[in-house]
Amino acid sequence: MDKNWLPLQSIPPAGSAFEVDDPSFWQSLLNEFKMDIRIIEPVTAAVSVFPQAQGVLFRGRVRGRVAMPCDRCSRESEVCLDQSFDSFEPFPHEFARLAAAEANDSGQKTDDDMDQAVIRLAAHGMGVEINPAALAWEEFSLALPIKPLCDPHCKGLCPACGLDKNTESCSCGTDEGDPRLAALRSLTIQKK
Repeated sequence: MDKNWLPLQSIPPAGSAFEVDDPSFWQSLLNEFKMDIRIIEPVTAAVSVFPQAQGVLFRGRVRGRVAMPCDRCSRESEVCLDQSFDSFEPFPHEFARLAAAEANDSGQKTDDDMDQAVIRLAAHGMGVEINPAALAWEEFSLALPIKPLCDPHCKGLCPACGLDKNTESCSCGTDEGDPRLAALRSLTIQKK
């Protein structure tokens, strides 16, 4: 993503809009992070950049359709993405390197600990650079479901034999639970 850095000075005060829609950009990052995701419909991100006094405001929307493994049965599940976002990234402080030794001694967090994937100081003190494509990738990652399902009523796989319970029923017995808790199964609670 190094080629996506832009000098903030090139952005007008009223802001500027960027479109991140190159399929090779999305696919290369999916491959780099070894994500088991297949793009069904093109993923696009519209990112508007607004310079502010203390940092940069990014506004946009990520759209597309992808296929991911179902969390319960591993079959392919389709996920429609349509996520809007607002993100404010503060400017990095030039004095961070000087204060780093003191802060590290006291255990405080410094700007060196900041995520510099989206905003950073330009080389040789030539201002600030931004990376709208990196922010688009972060927002895409956040828009993905944690536990994608092929169907809300997916029955998953049998833990004993691995059979897909959505297509067939297996002859495995029901799980009796943890044998160490067997004595507690016979307890009854009296309601008053």
